[in-house]
Amino acid sequence: RAADWFAGRDLVLHAEHLDRAGDAAAPLAYLAAARAPGDGVPDRAGAAAVERGLALAGERADVYALTRFQGEILHDLGAIPESVAAFERTLAVAEAEVERCGAWLGLAAGMRMLDRLDDAFAALDRAEVAASAAGLEAELARVHHLRGNLCFPLGRLQECLRAHELAL
Repeated sequence: RAADWFAGRDLVLHAEHLDRAGDAAAPLAYLAAARAPGDGVPDRAGAAAVERGLALAGERADVYALTRFQGEILHDLGAIPESVAAFERTLAVAEAEVERCGAWLGLAAGMRMLDRLDDAFAALDRAEVAASAAGLEAELARVHHLRGNLCFPLGRLQECLRAHELAL
């Protein structure tokens, strides 16, 4: 009952009460708490909420959602090697091409920051195939945007421009 009371008031306390009650909804409640709009800046508290959710998660879909967001938040916190590792774990639990597409996009973004450009291009190629097959326009735009960002430092300016135009 306490978890229900906190549901609309405090997402962290909502998740913690579900956790203490052994409720199967606790992992995704921690994810919701981590995603809750704050000041728009990723923080360690969000990362900790995701970690706790992962510790509790037993369902594959929950593990996927939590691990993918873990990769995103670690990337935003500047923990790029850890973010890449999280997206590799995301890819390992992904079942559908749509899920793999999200993991490949996260991998490409991190690999770009680590100057693993060939790996990033390969991840984007795989993400593009999956996004095209599923008609995922937002993901396709992200593929093209990231590809343009990869081409620019390599001096491949025409490819960069073309990719960014496709993203738009």
